[in-house]
Amino acid sequence: MNHAEREAVESLGLRAYCAECRTSRAEATCGSELRARPSECFATYAGAGRWLSPARGASAHWLAHELGQAAQPGRPACAAGFALERAELLLGRRELVRELPRPTDLWVDLDAEGCGVVVRVQRDETRGFAIAIRHLRPLPALELHSDFHGQLGARGSFFR
Repeated sequence: MNHAEREAVESLGLRAYCAECRTSRAEATCGSELRARPSECFATYAGAGRWLSPARGASAHWLAHELGQAAQPGRPACAAGFALERAELLLGRRELVRELPRPTDLWVDLDAEGCGVVVRVQRDETRGFAIAIRHLRPLPALELHSDFHGQLGARGSFFR
């Protein structure tokens, strides 16, 4: 809790908040459902009772919630305490080289935002194999299952 001297009126993830923080956070996240899932916690404390919705990190935020991965101490976190940066999700994982991914492996796009989790790998007559990835599509934010080769252009890397 940011203000331990105040009564907690709301619990969000692993954290509790006072009424002032709840109101300020709600204002910061108003309209963020178009960018982030979950949207009600897509905010960071900026000090002096102010909350801000991050300009980036919606996909990593969604994936951190899916994985249940809390932010490391001192690292950016959403109001519920989950990671906001893709690099943090990859800590302790290795990049797969010449190795097929398996379900629960992570996929990271070549851009600065895209990431998701492998849900299925199966043989395919034309490509040899098909990889299905669950990820967050930006603007409007929507959870999707996409084919790595067909819809995602076979772009990105896998991590285990």
